[in-house]
Amino acid sequence: MKNTDLFKELYGSNAWKDIKEQFNKDFKACRSRNDVVKVSNKYVPYMFTRDSLNTITSKITEIRNEIKSLNSKFSDYALEVAFSFGDENTEKGIYGVKAKRSRKKLIEKHKGERKEITLKAVKKLVKTLKERIDSNDFKDITHKAQTEEQVKAYHLAIVLGLATGRRQVELLKTFSLSTRKGQPYFKGIVKKGSSDTEEYEGSIIFISPQDAKKYLNELRKILNVSVLDNKTINQKYNAMFNKALVKYSSEIIGIDLKFHDLRKIYAESAFSLSGTNMDRDLFFKDVLKQKVEPTTATNYMDFSIK
Repeated sequence: MKNTDLFKELYGSNAWKDIKEQFNKDFKACRSRNDVVKVSNKYVPYMFTRDSLNTITSKITEIRNEIKSLNSKFSDYALEVAFSFGDENTEKGIYGVKAKRSRKKLIEKHKGERKEITLKAVKKLVKTLKERIDSNDFKDITHKAQTEEQVKAYHLAIVLGLATGRRQVELLKTFSLSTRKGQPYFKGIVKKGSSDTEEYEGSIIFISPQDAKKYLNELRKILNVSVLDNKTINQKYNAMFNKALVKYSSEIIGIDLKFHDLRKIYAESAFSLSGTNMDRDLFFKDVLKQKVEPTTATNYMDFSIK
């Protein structure tokens, strides 16, 4: 029996809009957790009777999104138990299988395209910029259209980007750093689903947490963007930060970088310095404070730290 015929027999239609309408009626009629499980069993054929893994996960996501939108008293139970199927967790369940397959394909596709940067070169860049900052000496590299403070701000931002892996807008506005018993903690991470007050264990490399705090304060004294929103900050500073990065790093690193590349180099450097046997993608998730998506491998495979 073809899938389309099976769905017509089970649900009266093989079209998602019709099946969705029937699902909504069935889910709204649930009066107990047992009813939720019965609805889950009823729609398992629709979600799993497919040849393509991508289509299976797509249909599961459609069903889960409907449960979220219905927002009934059983929605949490349904999402966490009866309709979890890995709970959209890219480390577990069917979503995890899809993510691993996608990463493997992307890695194979882009094999040989990675740009090699030595850890020694990254350390040298940090040391060179840090010496300038600590000596507060920028006269010989300040262009006539710039101020020494502007040049210092570029140096501070580059070092902080390499040391913390934080985004440009975070360094300029939202990010805050604290330490407890020597462990750094990060707040103000700009990512979907995160609040400004949410705190994470952080990781700082190349410089001390004390220097990181000091540099962050100095950067914001020079560039006060408190009245600007995140989008405006990026629009205003992206080009000038990228230009400055090329100017002060390309000779040491060997290639032209963009500011977002510092995040990638930070992750690779932290992984190299850690000596861990942890899965590379999961390590990046931890230090970058983000989800491990199927495209993580390509996003962070541009550079190989040796």
